[in-house]
Amino acid sequence: MIFQIVPKYRFRVPVYAECISPDVFDGKKLDEIIKLKAWEGNKSRSLGDLFKIEIRRETELSADELIINLVGDFSKVRKVGANMTGGKIIINGNIGMHLGEKMEGGEIIVNGNADSWVGGSMKGGKIEIKGSAEDYIGAPYRGSVEGMKGGLIIIHGNAGRETGCLMKGGLIKIHGSVKHFVGVNMIDGTILVRGN
Repeated sequence: MIFQIVPKYRFRVPVYAECISPDVFDGKKLDEIIKLKAWEGNKSRSLGDLFKIEIRRETELSADELIINLVGDFSKVRKVGANMTGGKIIINGNIGMHLGEKMEGGEIIVNGNADSWVGGSMKGGKIEIKGSAEDYIGAPYRGSVEGMKGGLIIIHGNAGRETGCLMKGGLIKIHGSVKHFVGVNMIDGTILVRGN
């Protein structure tokens, strides 16, 4: 099953939508998904208030092949794919902070740029950013020591500061250049930088 999600308007404040995940959508009907809760700033909203959601195609796919297709500007939308264990998210546009946070499986593809904390504390799965990403790729929140433990992050463009901070496993590939403190306090894992 393929779900397509498009913003209804341009967001001016951050939207926290960790419910946009194959794990959360799995087994739910469209009317149930529309009622899922997200935060627009300090206001509770339903996904249906914020986004136009429709089923693009019904297939015989198993649960781990559920696809969520985000179309448009999601640069203010945070925590998409948080804690996901399977399925696929495809983002045709830019995406906000904390993409794939604590992700354990599945795949996220961004046909655009990503904000900070891509794959923060991730444990498995794959995230591929076709554009560039900001700071703290694979890194935990400030004060936590739970850096990236597994999985694969590919950045086709450039990345910001402290890529792989406190990394304990997994692989980060950056085709472009990175800013300072790459791999700071890194314990294990691999970071490949093709640029500077």
